[in-house]
Amino acid sequence: MRNKKPYIEVQSQSRSCWEGWNKIADALNSKIKSLRSRKIIITVECYQGTYEDINLRELKKRLPVNATCTSRDVFKDEDEITRQCTKDLSRMPFSASASTHDIEEYFDQNKLQALRQNIEFIEEGIVLIFGVGASKICIPDILVYADMSRWEILQRFKRHDVSNIGVSNSQAAFEQQYRWSYFIDWKICDKIKKQLLSQCDYYLETNNWEKPKLASGEIIREAILQATTQPFFTAPFYDPELWDQRAAEPREEEFSWVFNCVAEENNVLFKISECLIEVPSINVIYAAPKKLLGETVYNHFGSELPIRMVFIDTLDGTQEKLFACPGIDYLKDNFGFYLSQCETFYVMDTTAEAKLRMGFKKSIIPEDLKSLLNKDNTISKVALDKLLNSILLKRHDHINIPAGIAHSHGNNSMILKISAAPEIFTFKLPDDLLELDESSRSLYSEEVKKLTSNILSSGDIDSRYYNQATPLTTAYREEILNQKGDLLNIKRMWFEEPILQKTNNCVQVLNLIEGEEAIVESPDGQFEPFIVHFAESFIIPAGISEYTIRPSKKNKAYGVLKISI
Repeated sequence: MRNKKPYIEVQSQSRSCWEGWNKIADALNSKIKSLRSRKIIITVECYQGTYEDINLRELKKRLPVNATCTSRDVFKDEDEITRQCTKDLSRMPFSASASTHDIEEYFDQNKLQALRQNIEFIEEGIVLIFGVGASKICIPDILVYADMSRWEILQRFKRHDVSNIGVSNSQAAFEQQYRWSYFIDWKICDKIKKQLLSQCDYYLETNNWEKPKLASGEIIREAILQATTQPFFTAPFYDPELWDQRAAEPREEEFSWVFNCVAEENNVLFKISECLIEVPSINVIYAAPKKLLGETVYNHFGSELPIRMVFIDTLDGTQEKLFACPGIDYLKDNFGFYLSQCETFYVMDTTAEAKLRMGFKKSIIPEDLKSLLNKDNTISKVALDKLLNSILLKRHDHINIPAGIAHSHGNNSMILKISAAPEIFTFKLPDDLLELDESSRSLYSEEVKKLTSNILSSGDIDSRYYNQATPLTTAYREEILNQKGDLLNIKRMWFEEPILQKTNNCVQVLNLIEGEEAIVESPDGQFEPFIVHFAESFIIPAGISEYTIRPSKKNKAYGVLKISI
């Protein structure tokens, strides 16, 4: 993957993006002066996970603020917010309820009324209101939306840098904060985001708080609309959490996960006025859902892209963790989620003795799960060999993994995992089961049984789920890789000449699985030629009716995966 900063260039007639706190303050001070008003209210609405204290401090240093307040000033007591939220998460990891709360439910009405009166009494000067829910306190004269990538939020959780909304829990376990955010905080913040993307005067990006970027709301809206008219990448990133924890200094090529198309966690990069600004991919979906997804996908799934591609790189190490995906009834009954968590593993590359574990050979009891762990909490290879089937992997093999089947992520391989449901609905074995105390294990015995009861023989795997690579060919050939009834339509195409594809007004996600470089082009010139390299995933919005994929070299086999709904 060569294109480490895939961006969309957005033309602007005037200065509309600024980098660094000093230039950001210059832009805001210029806006303040242009209003020519005795009293100006500046509201900075924040997504959960921003460094609120740091960002507020940097702004106050540089703006002529006369009064400052934060949304935290009007929140209910922490204990009350904790009680309100934890009842929705009390059965995690096996069950949770997605929040239907609004941020106003976090407000203490007496505190809110007192703050509004205090703001009303101020007759002259600059009032700065800051935080999650700040836009709900009073009507601003200048509205700044401070956004945050979910990927960066997850990294801050791992570093114990930030808390969930309304509580001080930065030292809590990563999984606890992640689940709290997924089911509660992000639902609340996304409601606000959907309202403000079309209204904000400025958009503030602080994924790197030391190099913040500010863009006008107008140029961000133009950029988002531009993204729906052309193919685009989501910016790749690397998770520095190695499966091999012995490495002292992680190197980029060792990183085990590369999320290449996960809309809710990836960003889209825009180049505006020589600034590169990161915008969460979900902003494009929220702002223009039908243009990106198409009518059919939007009518079935709303503002969500149910196609997720994750690279799992174990070429230089062995990843021996196990996972299991619950069935659709389990997800519906326990999480209110209506997508099946089936997965397709496509083998992009291998080294010697690459293999994947899949399916228990026999019924599993709790003692078997305990035997999976060595004394140092690593996975026991002896136990894996005893309990699970092994599949030897070759490049261009693909494996369909239905819900309820325990499996590993392979070793000595580069796998492209394709799924419809978010990663949070995949259970880790035995981690998620053994983290429970004895009483909880008894309480959730049925859940454990549902995740571990399916048994597979090697014959079942070979005949139903494991599909060996077919010989490469330069002649055009299409192959359907998904199983009958699957939500995702996964098509593999081999070619050596340009091929014409139609979207039928439905979003598509593609990955170049063979060939060094290909060019995606519009037959009618709707977009500029778009260059894609081996193993890069890219999105074709529904608004593009047709496109061609042209090999960069002649007389050579090229392959592409195309995923649609």
